[in-house]
Amino acid sequence: MKAKMHLKKKIVFCVVICIAVLIGIFLAVNLYILLSTPKQYMITSENYIDYQPHYECSGYSSAYVLRSLGQDTDGLELYNAISNKNNDGTVPPVTLVEFLAEKGYSVKLCSGTMMQLKHEISKGTPVIVFVRTSPKENYYHYLPIVGYDEEYIYAVDSLKYMKNAENEYYNRIIGNSDFDKMWETGVFRKNTYITIRLDN
Repeated sequence: MKAKMHLKKKIVFCVVICIAVLIGIFLAVNLYILLSTPKQYMITSENYIDYQPHYECSGYSSAYVLRSLGQDTDGLELYNAISNKNNDGTVPPVTLVEFLAEKGYSVKLCSGTMMQLKHEISKGTPVIVFVRTSPKENYYHYLPIVGYDEEYIYAVDSLKYMKNAENEYYNRIIGNSDFDKMWETGVFRKNTYITIRLDN
C-alpha cells in the first residue's frame, strides 16, 4: 500500500514538474517575442500592388509575398494553378498551404496573438492573415500585412474597394480594434496567419 502511495506521489510530482517546465518555456518564448519585436515596423521590399477581379485573393496575396522574396509571380496565374478549390472558387487555408509547399516554399499555417503576428512581420517578409473583409462583413479574405505601429495595421489589399490609403508600401490602414474583429473569423483556427519563406 505504501509503495503504491509512494509511486502515485512520484507520478504527481513528475506531472507537476513537466507542467512547470512547459509554462516556463511558454513564458520565456513570449517574453523573448515581447522584447525583440519593435513597436513599429514597415516592410519596404520592392513590389507592386495588384487587384483581383473576383475571388482570387489566395493567389494575389501569395504572389505579393513571393514577389517580396524576389520571385517573379503573378496573382491570377498563381490562383489558376491552385487545384481543389471550393465550388465557389474560394481556397481553404490548408489547400493554399499545401499548394505553396508543393511549389517548394517553406510555408506554415499558424494561429497566434497580435504580438506573435507583429513579431513575424518584423522579420521582413509580409505575413498573410485569414480574415473577414471588414468588421461588419462575413466574407473571408486573405490579406498580406506589411507593417504595424501601436495603433494601426498596414496591409496590401487586392480588393480595390477596400483601399483607403495611397502609399508605395501599403494601400489599406486598419485600426487595431477593427483588425481584431476581422481576424476573429469563427471558422478554422482562431487568429489564423500564413508565413512563406524560401526553402533553403
